[in-house]
Amino acid sequence: MSSFELFAAKLFPLEGGFSDDPNDRGGATNRGVTIDTWRQAGYDKDGDDDIDREDIRLLSVEDCMNLLRYNYWNRWRGDEIRDQRVAFIRNIIRNDPTQKRFEKGWMNRVNEFI
Repeated sequence: MSSFELFAAKLFPLEGGFSDDPNDRGGATNRGVTIDTWRQAGYDKDGDDDIDREDIRLLSVEDCMNLLRYNYWNRWRGDEIRDQRVAFIRNIIRNDPTQKRFEKGWMNRVNEFI
């Protein structure tokens, strides 16, 4: 069976910290949490009445773990996944070929789980 703690411990170092790559459709991202996802969470980290790239920069590991667990892991029923290596990278690229530039990094992440 899969473990959220193992998943998060592997995922966050691979995702890295804050980035705002103009070629990444996710925009400002921290530990894999995109600005759009954080806006859906609705939490203004810096209290300036908007949710922007500075809020993403301020995300803690705990913030990201909570969002990952409740918005994704639980929805995926992650505790029931038998193989920690489940991945769907090729499907992402097939649906949007512009994402191919991220394939190597994604595959490196998958290999970390093997």
